[in-house]
Amino acid sequence: MSERFELALTTYNIGTPVKANQAIGLGWKTAQPVLANSLPKWELKLGAGQMLPFNLRDGRVGLWSYGQASARLPILSTRLMGGISHGPANLFGRHTTHFIGSIEQPLTGLGQRIGGPVGAVIADSALVAEWFSGTHEFGDFVPGVNWHNKHGWVVILGYKFSNKPGRRDDGVIIEIGKTF
Repeated sequence: MSERFELALTTYNIGTPVKANQAIGLGWKTAQPVLANSLPKWELKLGAGQMLPFNLRDGRVGLWSYGQASARLPILSTRLMGGISHGPANLFGRHTTHFIGSIEQPLTGLGQRIGGPVGAVIADSALVAEWFSGTHEFGDFVPGVNWHNKHGWVVILGYKFSNKPGRRDDGVIIEIGKTF
């Protein structure tokens, strides 16, 4: 909707094998700059969001809420984020409150050094990793890469490592988005 406010329509656990918590959610998120005048190089932000997931298997509706704080390390341009999330049973398998964290390292400099069309794609990309603590349905560590181009397209590719014993839920993550 704007540079600092986003609406989303998201599917969860759509695939095989069929899971009890397949859902589609409508939600929003925002990230607002803080102390931008006094600490501009740190790009401090406070963020929040909510999703209203509708479980496609049993029709239950829940509310997922989260809040986070993030900062960019000035010399490396690495963004670090930490926060808290509260998720409903119809999406997470049980009601859960847990830590969320992520790290993002832009590849702008590498892309510029490579140059050409390949360098341009790399320059618009970042290495990312996120972690949801706990052994609920979304308790995962997900390293990957994201790509944001100047036309509003976003592609995220990652691999999730489940926090659950036996790690039967490991798998590929693909997200595609478009800013209008």
